[in-house]
Amino acid sequence: MVKKAAFLDGIYPVPDLPPGKLVFNKNSSGVVYIQLVLEHGYNPSTKFSTSKRISIGRLVDPADRTRMYANVEYAKRFPCLTPIAESELKNPISAELSLPEREESTFLAWIVRMSLIKRWALMHNFREENVSEHSHQTAVIAHMLAVIKNRLYGGQVDANRVAVLALYHEVSESKLQDLNSNTKYLNPEFTRQYKLIEHSAEQECVATLPECLQADFADLIIQDQVDEEHKAIVKAADTLAAYIKANDELRFSNQEFTHVKERLGRVLADYCARMPEVQYFMEHFVRLCWATVDQLAGVDQGHQP
Repeated sequence: MVKKAAFLDGIYPVPDLPPGKLVFNKNSSGVVYIQLVLEHGYNPSTKFSTSKRISIGRLVDPADRTRMYANVEYAKRFPCLTPIAESELKNPISAELSLPEREESTFLAWIVRMSLIKRWALMHNFREENVSEHSHQTAVIAHMLAVIKNRLYGGQVDANRVAVLALYHEVSESKLQDLNSNTKYLNPEFTRQYKLIEHSAEQECVATLPECLQADFADLIIQDQVDEEHKAIVKAADTLAAYIKANDELRFSNQEFTHVKERLGRVLADYCARMPEVQYFMEHFVRLCWATVDQLAGVDQGHQP
């Protein structure tokens, strides 16, 4: 059981931090507790930066994210913040965060531009692929993996949430472009630094949204806030999408992707050993992804009642 920190006297302002640094969790009684997200290091096995959360108090009003009852952890982290004066409390801040008239958000504009970002930019491609279509394909595969896990292997993951997470998993590339995997994972120190850059880009993407929507998107876009089990499924789906792409290029004798297929094959063998849903997916869905239209029609005809 987590030990709760003692609360301070008075009402305090909710810290004004970048998107993703605060997490608001509502319990079954409707009380909204606030957690501060702290960077905790880098996990070389998952290739993701890690974080930890510290409770700093709870909201005075669940609908108002400006005022809170603070605990001692709040006092340690934000020693310069003082209680709100009584004169201000008599004129409470409005709980509604509405988009000011004519203020526009660039969030969707950056998402739309993901279709302009080419993947595999350093390699010859028989058919070019962009980040937008890759994200869609990854989302479909991730959703299928989650359903397979739940239906066949006793999983209890939210398949719909996994699909949405996969849709947004490359959003940072709208700011950074696509970086070759061999470069991204060149060495642990470079990877750690690049992950920090990606994290900043994710926060920047969330910040382009109207303030009233940022909390809803932060834990979809900022990877440090994504559940580890969900993240593993999305990563497996991302690898499967790349493997399908490599085989599709090899179908047209593009030898640029020979080593890509070999490398991804080893990665997927490890996933299959740890995640039975990946093994099932490989056995039932992957091979026909590079079949001809006539071959697909023949297979479907054989399944007709």
